[in-house]
Amino acid sequence: MTDKGGALIVWWGDLYQKEAMWQLCDTSFYAQVDKDLTSTNQEIVKSTINDLIVKPELLATATHLIITTPRTL
Repeated sequence: MTDKGGALIVWWGDLYQKEAMWQLCDTSFYAQVDKDLTSTNQEIVKSTINDLIVKPELLATATHLIITTPRTL
């Protein structure tokens, strides 16, 4: 398994799912939430990007980083 560098890994699907669940169950990094936080997080991202454009620590073209209709998969 690779973490960085864009390498392609071929792995059995059941092993991939088992590894994913093992990582997601690690409560030192992840916590289960009761609702979808996508819109809340989107507002934080949007506000941060706009603030950085105003400062100006980002170019005005950075607005393309703001997704208007975020969704979870």
